[in-house]
Amino acid sequence: MPKVLFSWIAPQNDFIRSNGSCSINQTGPNYLFHAFEDYDYDQHILLCSAASQERDSIAYPMAEKIRADFKHQVEVLYLDIKDVIDLNEIQQVIQELLLSYRHCEIDIYISTGTNIMRIVWVLLHKTLKLKTQLIQTRHPNLIPQGKKYRKLYLDIAQDTVPRSLIIHENEQKNKLKQQSIGNDFCLVPSLSTVYNQALKVAQTDVTALVVGESGTGKEHLARYIHQQSRRKQAPFVVVNCAALGDNLLESRLFGHAKGAFTGAFSDHMGLFEQAEKGTIFLDEIGDISPYMQMSLLRVLQQKEIQPIGKPVQKIEVRIIAATNADLTEKCKKGTFRWDLYYRLAVLELELPPLRHFPVQEKKELLSFLMQQLQQTHQRAIQLAPSTQQLLLQYPFEGNIRELEHALQRLYVLTDQIATPDLLPKRIIEQPTLHSTKLKDVEKHHIEKILRLHQGNLSQTAKALGIAVNTLKSKIANYHIE
Repeated sequence: MPKVLFSWIAPQNDFIRSNGSCSINQTGPNYLFHAFEDYDYDQHILLCSAASQERDSIAYPMAEKIRADFKHQVEVLYLDIKDVIDLNEIQQVIQELLLSYRHCEIDIYISTGTNIMRIVWVLLHKTLKLKTQLIQTRHPNLIPQGKKYRKLYLDIAQDTVPRSLIIHENEQKNKLKQQSIGNDFCLVPSLSTVYNQALKVAQTDVTALVVGESGTGKEHLARYIHQQSRRKQAPFVVVNCAALGDNLLESRLFGHAKGAFTGAFSDHMGLFEQAEKGTIFLDEIGDISPYMQMSLLRVLQQKEIQPIGKPVQKIEVRIIAATNADLTEKCKKGTFRWDLYYRLAVLELELPPLRHFPVQEKKELLSFLMQQLQQTHQRAIQLAPSTQQLLLQYPFEGNIRELEHALQRLYVLTDQIATPDLLPKRIIEQPTLHSTKLKDVEKHHIEKILRLHQGNLSQTAKALGIAVNTLKSKIANYHIE
């Protein structure tokens, strides 16, 4: 198993600055660490958050000096950290880094970096349960006479249960309850499960796939992931892949040079480049052609794009894709690439359709949307009981979006009380109310007997001639309140 050492560049201690010049301090922490007789690492990764000019002047010369003097494998890794004392930002970046080395033995040299950086090392050592070990050293001036300069291992036990992560998760759940995802969204329990998962996804930087029927809120979920991630200050770019043909989609995604094709009158920056450091949301990814699937696979594998008529260029963008199609079925039929599916579905989130919401959640959502419309139109209307019942029973194949449109219609056509005749014909004449299918007839009969016995389960079960547990199971299956 490879053994890796991580440490931060220490600008104040690793270098000697005099009269505008800068040289390597051979008694500085990072250089001196390589003088240990028991140095046994396959690689030392020097972490740097400084600006590019300072990286070139201090970090790379440090790595070259160590390689020349000790013949050790050293690599400089730049981490784009905006605020070196922002614990949340540093934790997200370092957590992703450590997880990418989870198959290695990891020693962490914590004598360098800011105090917050040291705290993050300790937190992640305790909670990630990786093969990590914390090391520190004393300054050479503080070593007692006759003692050797040596590594000091910190005996900090890893948590059996990652308490800090649980605390963080609980805090985020409270934020969700307080509608931190926006005042324009109703987070019912059926959705809060998915959004709690999305919050964990946001703390990483891997590709994610959002699946769900049209109108379930896939773009809203993707935007939430972006807003909760360290990329939130960078762009969030939305692309509807189904609306564009191959040539136009390729040009839109990757950009093109002036004169690259007929009609290319000027250079065009692609959407991937526009989303640099941020997130690009590829909606309806299941509808792209085999050619574009191959192009996108290359982006995911190489982290680079090929603008039309321009050289290849590296990108640093997070990809979130979405689809209302069953991609695994498309893969089995050969219309979608398995290797692209696996690349996209590193983390997969599924949004439930509205018809699977319990009745109480539908009522809560209905009430929320009515309040939103009341604020928009600056007036209030009421739903007649029969109108509300029709809305609660209708399956809404277009999901929340279709429900919003139906309520918008009522607000336009109603002065005070929205009666059923103002609803679209498909809702008034919904087939479940007149169905001859056994499950629909049974559901209707159970609802009728429940009403007769005012919701008493024991009396209803007795009247139906079934056990109470059987009745409870049918109520759950048919989403009966």
